[in-house]
Amino acid sequence: MKFCENLLNLRKSKNISQEQLAEMLGVTRQSVSKWESGASYPEMEKLTEMCRIFHCSLDILVNGDVMAEKERQDNRLFHSIIASIELSIRKTIALLENMNASQMIRFVMTLFIICAVILVCKIPFIILEDSINAIFYHGDSNVVMRLLASLWSFLLNLAYGIFAILAFCYICKVKYLDRVELTDSIDEPVQQSREKITIHDEKTHVKQKKYVYQDHLSVFDFLTTLFSYFLKFICGIILLWDLCALVTFIILFVLLILLSFKGLFLVGPFLLGIGVITFTILIAILLIQFIANRKSNQIASLITFFTSIILSCVGFALSCWYFTGLTYIDGAPPKYQKKIVSEIYDMKEEFTIEEHYNTFYATDDTLGDKVRVDVEYYYDSYHPEIDLVSDKYITYHTERNNAQIYPKEVIDEVIKNLKQKKFYTYQNLFDTKMIVTASSENVRKIKTNTFHSYYDDEMDDPIEAQKALEEYLEH
Repeated sequence: MKFCENLLNLRKSKNISQEQLAEMLGVTRQSVSKWESGASYPEMEKLTEMCRIFHCSLDILVNGDVMAEKERQDNRLFHSIIASIELSIRKTIALLENMNASQMIRFVMTLFIICAVILVCKIPFIILEDSINAIFYHGDSNVVMRLLASLWSFLLNLAYGIFAILAFCYICKVKYLDRVELTDSIDEPVQQSREKITIHDEKTHVKQKKYVYQDHLSVFDFLTTLFSYFLKFICGIILLWDLCALVTFIILFVLLILLSFKGLFLVGPFLLGIGVITFTILIAILLIQFIANRKSNQIASLITFFTSIILSCVGFALSCWYFTGLTYIDGAPPKYQKKIVSEIYDMKEEFTIEEHYNTFYATDDTLGDKVRVDVEYYYDSYHPEIDLVSDKYITYHTERNNAQIYPKEVIDEVIKNLKQKKFYTYQNLFDTKMIVTASSENVRKIKTNTFHSYYDDEMDDPIEAQKALEEYLEH
């Protein structure tokens, strides 16, 4: 294959454009185009730079076939995997053949310990599965949430299964298979015949390659190694939580950036976010380096650590100064005015409040034998309706649009109020309240009926029932 074809195939395999390759080599795009068309040929300096970029030899680049070489490398990789599996099987057979009784007992006990440690390592997976399932099954779980919970459990159990198999194989490899060495062994003398003569008068020793298990690792060393792997596993779990926290902090930081586009730039939370994200990334890098047995740059790590701590402290202080300067108001802002729907009924002796936990009473003796029922609400998407069920139970129900519980105007109103150093809790924005107004006598009758409707089955002692009724009427 020609050089021009090799260059074109290598560039496309790396997903590099002609402009990008020209920039890497310090030439123009037209030069790269001429090389690929065969109109010109690069200098030796450019050829060696191409070899560095595409990770190939000069001979393959100029004279060889890069696609065929890539295919041969893939085949070598496949054959090397097969060879490593075959070698592991041979070493396992040699391991079992060379073990005496005591070594076999220790081997079985060690496998039992390895399995026990791997089972203990499932505890973090169980905790993680339960914590996520608690989120999925929180409140009224629908079919989608149950399917997500089942999918999460399946993926987590699959991850643990893969981890258990890989951990078991790797520990056995380090503990045993790496101790099986290929050595020269001399077999018993064998007789060789010369041509057709049956007299066996010459004996020679034949050297053969043989796998031998070298049991030179003490139990203490093995437990130390096992503990180091367990420590790395714990670091892996911490790394998983750290990455989840990092994603959460990044999402919150993006929200802060979006707020700045709305005109609300919070310097304290912004610096705090940068410090926390930097610290979380540093922890993730250190954990990865520890798990991969790689040496970290201590000076850079210390500088990053102290920088993140300083930014976090300054951001936290500014955040506290900002939020303590806000005026906290319990309720909804003036934009959301209280609305009332009312109904007036003729008083009946059996009137009872069906939903008495969210009901308040007011006395107005001018109403006479009338009962006025008011329902207060703030949110426009709520449409409360008052009902009189079976001419006895006073109740109300609310029609609401769940898709508009947190509309855009509420978010804009929060940002507007924060700019004015005000923070409304919005506690009563989505609440409804029923107020029953009647004369003092009629209010007492309604409350008494309501108490008997809810608590008669729970009160066996008449004295205690009467005492509870008086407390209910009073409060």
